[in-house]
Amino acid sequence: MADVQAFRGHVVRQGYAADFKEPALPGSSPLDLGLQQVKADFKNPDNVIEGFVLSCEHLLKNMSDSKVLKCKVSYMLGGRRKEAICATDYEQVLEAVESCGFILEAVAPAQVFVKYGIWEPTATTGTYKTRRRPDYLKLVADDTAAKRDWIHVLNARRRKQEAEWNVRR
Repeated sequence: MADVQAFRGHVVRQGYAADFKEPALPGSSPLDLGLQQVKADFKNPDNVIEGFVLSCEHLLKNMSDSKVLKCKVSYMLGGRRKEAICATDYEQVLEAVESCGFILEAVAPAQVFVKYGIWEPTATTGTYKTRRRPDYLKLVADDTAAKRDWIHVLNARRRKQEAEWNVRR
C-alpha cells in the first residue's frame, strides 16, 4: 500500500491529485465547449442578448427519473441567430447564465415530465428573457468576486430549501 496516502481524511492514490477547491462556477468544465461558448457570449459587455431558447437534443427516458443529457441554446447575437449544443441539462445552463450576471425571466420554462395516460417522458422547449444585473460590469471584471457571489447565491438557495424541508442544523 505504498501508493496510497491519507490526506485530511481522504485516501488518495499516488499519481492522482487531491483537488479540494471551492465549488466551481456552473459551466466551468473545459470539456463542454458549447456551454463555454454561451458563457463567453453572455460575459462579453459588448453583446446585447435579450433572451434565449432552450431545447432538448438528447433525453434519457427513464419514466420519472428522465433527464436531459444534451440541450441546444439559441439566441440572437449581432442580428444573427446563434446556437450552441451543451452537454448538460436545462438547470446547469440556467445556472451558468445566472452566474454570468443575468436575471432570468421564464416566458415558458423548459421542463422534463411524464405525460399522463401514455406515460411517455417528454421534454419541453423553454423560452427565457434576460436582463443584466446592476452589478454586471463588476462581476465580469472580477472572476473571484463573481465566484464568491455565486457561492452566496447557492448557500441562500440551500438555506431556503432546508427551511422548506424543516431541516435543523
